[in-house]
Amino acid sequence: QVEKDLAKSSDKKEVAYTNINKLNNEQKQLNEKISRITNQAATAERSAREREDAFKRDQESTKRKDELNNELKKLTELEKDLEKQIQPFKTQLMQKESDRNRMRDANAQEDGMLGNQLKYFERDIDKLNDVNEKIDLYVQSSKEKEYNEVDQKLCLNAEDICSGEEKLNEMKPEMENLKKQVEDGERQKKI
Repeated sequence: QVEKDLAKSSDKKEVAYTNINKLNNEQKQLNEKISRITNQAATAERSAREREDAFKRDQESTKRKDELNNELKKLTELEKDLEKQIQPFKTQLMQKESDRNRMRDANAQEDGMLGNQLKYFERDIDKLNDVNEKIDLYVQSSKEKEYNEVDQKLCLNAEDICSGEEKLNEMKPEMENLKKQVEDGERQKKI
């Protein structure tokens, strides 16, 4: 009977060792699974944190982008407003440049007219000198024919001089007006 009990006990003990080994293996497998799951959880948590950080950065970036877009919109509106304010000055400047160019052209034309008038006067002076020479010759020679020629030329010269003076008098108001325009233009340019 004792041998049977010992054999039974030995069998039970062996079954118990087998079960213990089996449980130890299962515990080892469970520990490995727990370790693996813990690692996966840590990786998932780290990934989630990284994604959350990336999301925050995206949100901040989007917010900054919106701020910059609003700032750009304001600057564009300001630029348009300034352009509207500047436009009248540009128009005035173009008008003043046009007036200045017109006055320059008028002055150049006036200079040409005065130059021509001066040539006429110089020609009249030459004629007068010629007449004076002939008078001197007449005085020296006392020739009636030459006197008549001189007298005729004197009359013509007097007519030319009167005509030139009339033209000059006609041009004086226009010259004064042009002079005033030039002075006004110069004053406007200084302003």
